[in-house]
Amino acid sequence: MTHLIKDKYLVQLPEGASDVRVKFGRVYFKLLTNADYITIGGGAYSILFTRDTQTEEGWRGVVDYFNNGAFRDYKYPFFAPDNDSLPFELTPTLSSHSLLQSKGIEVGGNWVILIKK
Repeated sequence: MTHLIKDKYLVQLPEGASDVRVKFGRVYFKLLTNADYITIGGGAYSILFTRDTQTEEGWRGVVDYFNNGAFRDYKYPFFAPDNDSLPFELTPTLSSHSLLQSKGIEVGGNWVILIKK
């Protein structure tokens, strides 16, 4: 499990995993015809979205944005989100790509975004 920002986390899933659910500190999924899980530890989590269900609106709730309406470019960690300074991205999705890349996560990989309750 990778901490993304604030109370948001990413869990990488095996390619082909489907029917993803979170329960009792585990991420459950189907892989082909078998059920499997990844233990994520204590705390209560819920799924925000998966790679296959991601939307601009979903990412808007994850990434930081500036007062001018632009979104943070995470390739430049020394800029604070409340600074209104460049560099920035124009959309939540582009910002999310830089966030994932800054954490060493493949944008096109199979993953689920969780929020800790």
